[in-house]
Amino acid sequence: MQNIAKGVARRTAQDDRTNTYAGEVGDVVEFVIASAIIAYKRTPSAYFASDYPVYRITDEQGRVYNWGCTNDEVVVEPGKRIKGKIKATFERRNGEKVTELTRCKVS
Repeated sequence: MQNIAKGVARRTAQDDRTNTYAGEVGDVVEFVIASAIIAYKRTPSAYFASDYPVYRITDEQGRVYNWGCTNDEVVVEPGKRIKGKIKATFERRNGEKVTELTRCKVS
């Protein structure tokens, strides 16, 4: 029964109109942040390097972005504009399409 529910949720996520990539790798995107949370902390492979947060951001159209920010002074919150370059695109197991950003500026 649980597997059926997961399959239905996956198909619903794949059919959702907001479940799209923001563009192609190398494109520059700019949007207003609708929601942002710290999804997890990433540890670089260099010695004595500190962890940094990876934000899970959504825009007003419902598209999902990931961005790892090493600058502690940057505040990522709803209502701010973000501009960055698309580093990669990938799809999660549940069918959600995610656009990974790099070199972002928040204003």
